[in-house]
Amino acid sequence: MENKMKLYKDTTGQVFGFDAWQKVPAELTELTPAEVEAHINPEPSVEQVLEDTLLALKATRDSSLAAITHTLEDGAVVQVRPSDLNTLTIAISEGTAEDWVLADDTVRELTVSEMQESMLSGIAQGKVIWRTYTGALKAL
Repeated sequence: MENKMKLYKDTTGQVFGFDAWQKVPAELTELTPAEVEAHINPEPSVEQVLEDTLLALKATRDSSLAAITHTLEDGAVVQVRPSDLNTLTIAISEGTAEDWVLADDTVRELTVSEMQESMLSGIAQGKVIWRTYTGALKAL
């Protein structure tokens, strides 16, 4: 014999669960299947939806920024994440070619021109990511 709990509510909407063997007070009303579903899986509040949306937007922004790369003419892929821009700026200011760790962890010498090209590409890509993010925030 199945002993399934049933849910009941009082006049204030407070919900109580009773097993089949328990006596249910007369002033309680059994929840309908729709009420049971709403009680078990309540709709998220507007605030929760906004918070979840904001967290998702931030995660997308952050993962997009962390994935910024620039592909050079020979196919070499240079990481140009925001965290790389300062290092590129310093290397460019020195005015000499530098050994550089590429996105695939190989080492290749970059010319000053290639570093500048990569940095400008990374900045442009970052601006697009930030514009997309701020546009999405405005739409909330």
